[in-house]
Amino acid sequence: MSWLLPVGVSGVSWFNFTSHNGSHSVRGVLLLPACLPWELTAECVINHPAFEEPQNRSIILPLCARPNITISSCTEWKDGYEYTKVDCSVDSVAPEPNITWHVGKSDITSMSETKVLVNDFVSTRSSVHLRSSLYSGQDLTCMVEHPSLDAPEKRTIHNLVHSMLFLLLRYFSLWFTHTHTHTHTHTYSYSSSPLVFFSETHLSVSLVRQQNSPILLAVCECRGESVGANLAWVLPENTKGKTSLQSQYEGHVLKARLTYQFPLALHEGQDLTCVYHFEHGATEKRTIHIPRYYISSVRVLNHTTPLQSRYGGKPIIHRLTLQENHHNQRVLLRVESNVPEYNLTCKRSDGSYVLMDGVAMVFQSELTMLDEGLYTCQASFYHHTATVNIEVEIMNKEEQLTLVTMICIGSALAIICITVVMFWLCCNINSKTQYKKKESLSPLTALMQEPGSPEVKKPSVDGKHSEESAKMVSYSIVIDVKSTV
Repeated sequence: MSWLLPVGVSGVSWFNFTSHNGSHSVRGVLLLPACLPWELTAECVINHPAFEEPQNRSIILPLCARPNITISSCTEWKDGYEYTKVDCSVDSVAPEPNITWHVGKSDITSMSETKVLVNDFVSTRSSVHLRSSLYSGQDLTCMVEHPSLDAPEKRTIHNLVHSMLFLLLRYFSLWFTHTHTHTHTHTYSYSSSPLVFFSETHLSVSLVRQQNSPILLAVCECRGESVGANLAWVLPENTKGKTSLQSQYEGHVLKARLTYQFPLALHEGQDLTCVYHFEHGATEKRTIHIPRYYISSVRVLNHTTPLQSRYGGKPIIHRLTLQENHHNQRVLLRVESNVPEYNLTCKRSDGSYVLMDGVAMVFQSELTMLDEGLYTCQASFYHHTATVNIEVEIMNKEEQLTLVTMICIGSALAIICITVVMFWLCCNINSKTQYKKKESLSPLTALMQEPGSPEVKKPSVDGKHSEESAKMVSYSIVIDVKSTV
């Protein structure tokens, strides 16, 4: 058995061989990218001595939905400067798209945020924050790359040219600030033409994650006219890292880029500061905070039975039962963490990987007893990891019927035992109640048989005494009640 794929398409395949009572079975699995920009036909080729010619079976893989791309911008004023914020939003199927920004032939650093929606859809937004005067009259382009696209798609927005009125207002604003303020973040020289005020410096910092690399990049960029490469990262004490400086001219504007490479564990939860030193002695600083991440656990959302450890009583393995000969059975997982993204993989005990669909293990084909065993799932983000062990059991229809029968018989026996106990308790309580009633009535019965006090029972001496005794008998009643209460 083999797989026949179109030219230029590659996939991962494996085959499972089983034998039972002289009958042989081979199952071939082909793993292809989840999202493809064109319709593909994959063929399974079967060679067997019983066939005169190889037999083919084909399947058509559908097209992937194209992403929806929108771009928008807005302006704002801060510290006397006008800034332009541009957002590029992309709604697509997984995986998340790659978004880059360009002005002319220059790249711009951006910040991206991705949200996972239902049905494997993702929403990604990339933003750039620019000083308007530095990019006046230039086109800003958002380029989107995604597996569903044959070629990258672009969205362009035009940054308007500032009018002369804006330049004059800016000039008088700086002059007023310099005249009435004694302390400044920047120092300006007024010996030259007033146009020197429009030679602005833009300093920005960002954190860049690299795919398939344990190293993060802290990027400090400085843009402006006639600026020097006086950039430096202020790092915590006893910290050694690799820094690299790149600078190039874009017209009359110099762009300097200082990067600092470090593993996440080295500066997690700390602040990194980039400092630019002006020629006049003033400095400008930008600080970026390195978040503190965690992955606390990986949970199994299916119904499982925890197998307790011999030491400490903590569950170390979750036992899960799946049905034999059922298609598309899933084991749902959930990662408890605050990381922006993570890599979730599941492996069998023999080291082979299980097909994943987001945060779920997927068993597309019919399960057999060969699929039983221990599965280990791990979520990772740089040095943060968490694992969960799942013991998968396969139950066939006979075992399921036997289990249901045993449960029904056990339930019936339990109901019968409870009924017998209740009947015995009721009988016992009834007999005790009758016994106590008879015991409480016995003294009264004696009094009814022998009425009167001992004095009344004495024989009379004369008739007069007899009449008095008769009166006493008529009015003297003695009640003697014995009780155990």
